[in-house]
Amino acid sequence: GAAGRLIYRDSGMNVFMEVEVEDCDVKNTDEVTTAQTTFVASYPYFQDMEQHTAGNRGVTGGWRFPFTFPVTFGTVTANNTITIENMGNFPFGFVADIDISSGYAKDLQISSHTGESIVLRGYWGVIPEELQDAAYRGDVTKIRIDTRAGNKSVTNLDTGESLLGYFSVESKMLQIQRGINVFTVTAETGIENVSVLIAYRNVYKGV
Repeated sequence: GAAGRLIYRDSGMNVFMEVEVEDCDVKNTDEVTTAQTTFVASYPYFQDMEQHTAGNRGVTGGWRFPFTFPVTFGTVTANNTITIENMGNFPFGFVADIDISSGYAKDLQISSHTGESIVLRGYWGVIPEELQDAAYRGDVTKIRIDTRAGNKSVTNLDTGESLLGYFSVESKMLQIQRGINVFTVTAETGIENVSVLIAYRNVYKGV
């Protein structure tokens, strides 16, 4: 059947569910009629129409009038924690985009306040020649970790290659729990070169 979005809007909600039309019993007629439509959803929950993002880096205030040279337009700052509030009914997955295009880092880790974590073993980013050993696979500067139901993956965005093999055995596909969540981004070395942006939609059992 045809696939699309079932959308619900009112004064306080704007949500959707991905569905497929399995059956629509409508006959051609010039008169007003009633019909029954069957929708099938592999993920039977409503999600926020708006995608939310939160990251471990920001830009502090820059120049103001009057100014003198040299002018500072803003400074990138990193506190290595990401706070997210789950406004939905239950835990859900997210997409984390990791950028290490300036410098390199070793053994990347995203830890949750629950005690669980995602750990990517090895060197990532622009790796100096002296650190390129027999396992060197080329520079990997952009990584996407997807923990959403039905989409769980770890991908090198430069090549499309799966990086699941670099997950440590203790790694978990983290979920955003109900209420306040605090994620901490760490690395054995080079954390100052790591930028993480988490994208997510609140999920609801019903509307």
